[in-house]
Amino acid sequence: MELGENIRRIRETKGWTQEQLAEKAELDISYLGQIERGLRTSPGLKIVKKLAYALEVELGYLLDSQCKDKQLDEAGNIDNIPEWMAEELKRCPLTEQTIYAQIFQLIQKLMEYRRK
Repeated sequence: MELGENIRRIRETKGWTQEQLAEKAELDISYLGQIERGLRTSPGLKIVKKLAYALEVELGYLLDSQCKDKQLDEAGNIDNIPEWMAEELKRCPLTEQTIYAQIFQLIQKLMEYRRK
């Protein structure tokens, strides 16, 4: 069910309805709903590629069981990130958000290391 959960989480992070995503991915809304609920656990690669493209994420990211740990949370925030920065990040594609989140986490680790 991870695929469906990832799709729903990313879609909701973007503020999209199922109908909007279904339209962008050129899928039937009921089929998308079945995927998100885990009733369709292995849609074809063509379908998953369409969803990844529509969601603006890499295919591997969409299939990654850890993707929720590599992304902004549902509120669109990274722990301890300034609000203005989180707002700017929301405007970037999810793949870029991931990169910026990793950079920010690295900076936090470096700052913690310097304090020791």
